[in-house]
Amino acid sequence: SGPRRAVAAFLHGVGQRGETAIAKELKGWALDLFAELFTGEGLLEEEIGLFIAYNRGLLALGRWDQSYRAGRAALARLQEAMTRRLRAVRAQGLLDRPERWGLKVLCEATDPDGRPWPEERIATAMLLNIWGAYTETASLL
Repeated sequence: SGPRRAVAAFLHGVGQRGETAIAKELKGWALDLFAELFTGEGLLEEEIGLFIAYNRGLLALGRWDQSYRAGRAALARLQEAMTRRLRAVRAQGLLDRPERWGLKVLCEATDPDGRPWPEERIATAMLLNIWGAYTETASLL
């Protein structure tokens, strides 16, 4: 399964290097794993960095803080990345694949009036599901 492969790959990498920066590596690993669970595919290294910057921005002490501004920019880029990911899955007809179950749930969601969620809302839900699971994990590290 995907999560099992991710754990094996993570542990293999640590074994090959013989050392680890465990908190940093686990943050990246967790983001990648949650992306796979909620969208059916892992993240690019750049996207992992954007999630970390977004999280750091949310913890900033005010709008004047550089990390806040960087977080806002990261959020915009993540929104674009999730929208591209959603469009690619739909264009390639991959939504019914088993690994896309989390994304399919979002794509089939409706608002209280029964209207399907728009693309922007689905993309936002994708990134917030990944970020929400990540922030819970990161708080344990």
